[in-house]
Amino acid sequence: MTNEDLRPFRRTVTLSTTPGAAGSRIHRATVDDPMHGFTVELHCVDDRIVDASAVAPRHPWTTCPGSLASVAALRGPLAGAAAAMVRAPRDTTCVHLNDLVRLAAAGHRARSYEVVVTPRSLVARRDGVEVADCELADWTVTAPPPLAGLRLGDAGWRALDEAVGDTGDELGRVVRRALSVAMGYHLLPWADIEVAADVAYEAMTNSCHTFSDARVAEAGCLVRLPRP
Repeated sequence: MTNEDLRPFRRTVTLSTTPGAAGSRIHRATVDDPMHGFTVELHCVDDRIVDASAVAPRHPWTTCPGSLASVAALRGPLAGAAAAMVRAPRDTTCVHLNDLVRLAAAGHRARSYEVVVTPRSLVARRDGVEVADCELADWTVTAPPPLAGLRLGDAGWRALDEAVGDTGDELGRVVRRALSVAMGYHLLPWADIEVAADVAYEAMTNSCHTFSDARVAEAGCLVRLPRP
């Protein structure tokens, strides 16, 4: 089943590196979609994080702001920031913040992603240029090759990066996360969800600050989805 009257899911990710005070650099990453509005800033001197912050003016659960401290605590080599977030206890972090720290640490001067997903299609653009146009069925890519057959949990999303000549896996990670959130956007009965514990999705169990055993029953739902 899907929420057929919803607008297509649209997620944007914007990345930048700008000069800061006293010779520092500010690495910034922002994500925006109907449920998330998060920004991470890493203040760096000589490729070391000397200060960090995160804000979440729009978030899906009342408990989400409790994860912002995981970013504020970051210090040390910029290259180790993403690993530090992954090593932190899951009940202190957020998958979206983890993604943004990784993206900010990449140090792009300016980069943007846009991913638009319906139950039948996924289109991704990077810096305004289309880099993926996929057909979907049951949340599996059906076309074009070499992506056909990919599902959300598969490890083959690096094929997206390879298709555009990239050596890393940034594009695949961004698109895969967008598809993950889009599935929830389109499939979950948001009007009936009061707390995070109402989301009967086993993969979410103890996956983040909100979905930890200590908070899942008290995390109130803030999602109000746009209608045409």
